[in-house]
Amino acid sequence: MDSVLRFGDVVRGFILAKPEYSEPSILFKEEHYYRIDVDVPEYSVVLTPCCSIEGNIISLTPLVKVIANLLKNPYYAEDLTRINRLMNAEQSMLPEKWEST
Repeated sequence: MDSVLRFGDVVRGFILAKPEYSEPSILFKEEHYYRIDVDVPEYSVVLTPCCSIEGNIISLTPLVKVIANLLKNPYYAEDLTRINRLMNAEQSMLPEKWEST
C-alpha cells in the first residue's frame, strides 16, 4: 500500500457533498431551489490526477453498484466501460431482443 493517492484509486471513509440546484445562481431568478446532500459512500474513486493533488484537495466520485441486468448483454459484459461509448443499436440490446425486433 502506498500513502500517495492517484487517479483511479478506490478509497473509503471520505465525506462527499453533492449540491443540487434548479437554476445556476448567475441567473438570479425569483425562485431558487438549493440542496446539499452529504454522504459517506462505502467506496469512492479518486478523479484528481496525482500530479494535480495539492493542499490536501482531491475530487472524488462515489462507486455505485452495477445493475446486474447490464451484464446479460455480452457486449457490455466483455467491457462494461463500453456503456459510455458510441455504439450501434444492436450492441445496446440483448441478442435475443435484437433478433425478435
